[in-house]
Amino acid sequence: MSEVAALLHGPELPAAGVPARVHFHGDYLRVARVDGTAEDIPADSLAVDITGFNEDTLQLSWERHGQPHAVTVAESATIRALLAQAPATIAR
Repeated sequence: MSEVAALLHGPELPAAGVPARVHFHGDYLRVARVDGTAEDIPADSLAVDITGFNEDTLQLSWERHGQPHAVTVAESATIRALLAQAPATIAR
């Protein structure tokens, strides 16, 4: 399981997001920030969307304490690498 580069977005973060590393382990998405903090999000609580100007960005979003949070992955090779390790419910 290899981590991929992503941007983490949330209400307490800058509008452009902050760099993060993400990977799936079992039925959880691990989101690790550059400051060393990490969070495991259950895969069944993730919403999966394609966003971006050219519809080329994968967005995985969830709610924490009633606030929306998301990670975005923009490079197609990186998206494929992340989805290759995702649970079947996400990989579809």
